[in-house]
Amino acid sequence: MKFELSEFLKNKKVIGLALGLGGILIVFLIVFTFGLWPVAFVNGAPIFAFQYQKATDLAFNYFANYSSNDQSKEKLKEGSRAIALEGLIDEILIDKKLKSEMKKSELEEKIENHIKPFLDDQEARRLLSKLIRLPEKDIIRYFLRIQAKNQILDSRLRLEKKDLISWLIEERKKAKVIILVPGIKWTEEGVKLI
Repeated sequence: MKFELSEFLKNKKVIGLALGLGGILIVFLIVFTFGLWPVAFVNGAPIFAFQYQKATDLAFNYFANYSSNDQSKEKLKEGSRAIALEGLIDEILIDKKLKSEMKKSELEEKIENHIKPFLDDQEARRLLSKLIRLPEKDIIRYFLRIQAKNQILDSRLRLEKKDLISWLIEERKKAKVIILVPGIKWTEEGVKLI
């Protein structure tokens, strides 16, 4: 019996299987290339690997620039992993609270109003860039926007005779957090290295 490629390709099941496997392979490549798999869930909201890696790298670079020489790079990396993940978890909790209290457009306007004075002050921009040693877009995304949201929520909570730190402590206790990163666990107080 002679095997012919044309006969083989006429078989719809084989073509379907090949296309299906090819599609699955492409999806896996995209997911792993861009870090689109979850490393944690906070009340059902995912934290993706690319977010976690970026936050970890930023924390590590910051601490490596300003730590004493007696700390090993490995200890700094481990601490950066925990701090980064805890920061991302807190950011989700804060975002959820703010989005429940105001429209997205109102929140964006308030964030821009908090960031604008910094962006208008060339000397402050230069000093912050020198201090943090990151591109300006990362400073805006990972520092200024987060700080603006923290300040917005803190000012809203103060109207209720509360503060951001106390609120976060309570929210962490209520949060349902699943961490998929090895060596890190969630407690009611926050992220812990194990």
